[in-house]
Amino acid sequence: MVLWAALNALLGYGRHGPVSRAALAGAGALAMGGLTTLFSRTAGIATTITYQSGTTAKTGERAVRWVVGEGAARAHARTGTLLGLLAIASYAAGGAVGTVAQRQPYWVPLGGTLALTALLLIARRDGASS
Repeated sequence: MVLWAALNALLGYGRHGPVSRAALAGAGALAMGGLTTLFSRTAGIATTITYQSGTTAKTGERAVRWVVGEGAARAHARTGTLLGLLAIASYAAGGAVGTVAQRQPYWVPLGGTLALTALLLIARRDGASS
């Protein structure tokens, strides 16, 4: 989450465009999925994951608006659907990271740092070309 906070500040809180917002959504969901899995496995308690179920519900609502909507509302729903799908995939990937963290905890921060650095470089490059 500390790495996500740094990425958030470096990307101007998502104000630089859709690539910045997608990078932040993916990184945040990855962190949340990883923390949820790690907490559940180490503490032995299933946590309530309302952010994940809320994302799933909102993604479904936006997908319907994308299919049946018109004009600008449809385009907005399309963006929301794609970001929601990215977040859901990132939750799943974060769950995998949380599982790996139990077996090889020293490699996980390094992998996360490298992944976030790559996202930052991609988002910065996109922001510079805009």
